[in-house]
Amino acid sequence: VGGKGKAKRIYSKKVAPIFDLAGISTEVITTNRQNHARDTLRDYDLSKVDGVVSIGGDGMYTEIVHGLMNRTLTDHNIDQLIPEMVLPQPAVRIGIIPAGSTDTVACTTYGTRDAETAALHIVIGKLCHDGNCVFIFGCLGDETAVDIATCFSGNRFLKYNVSMMAYGFYGDCIINS
Repeated sequence: VGGKGKAKRIYSKKVAPIFDLAGISTEVITTNRQNHARDTLRDYDLSKVDGVVSIGGDGMYTEIVHGLMNRTLTDHNIDQLIPEMVLPQPAVRIGIIPAGSTDTVACTTYGTRDAETAALHIVIGKLCHDGNCVFIFGCLGDETAVDIATCFSGNRFLKYNVSMMAYGFYGDCIINS
């Protein structure tokens, strides 16, 4: 429902055919409210998936990161974050299909906002992860590590940051974008 509302169409017309050809089975969960993806990941059986694919914009990606981090903390019996804590890494990978308004995360990850290119990155990444990697030129399918920062007010956890955190001049610029 976020961004320009085109995620369903992009998935069915551009991404699903590529995943089908590659033999990747999917379960599609359509979000219908803010934080739906985050809340779904809290209770979802992650042992039956290789990864989670975000089809949307930067907001959807952020929701998925929050959901996976919250789930990871629960799975590690961590009930409270503290500023000095080293975060455990989630057990599943995240793929990104751009379908938002700006798609900053997808652009910086793949170098493009093209949904088919992003889907091919995910397919080849899965094949390589499963041990079926064939050498190809370029970085298609490469995994990209992403730093996740925690934001606190005193000792109170506020949120995770996965893209950019700033105030002042940058905030003034963002207001107009």
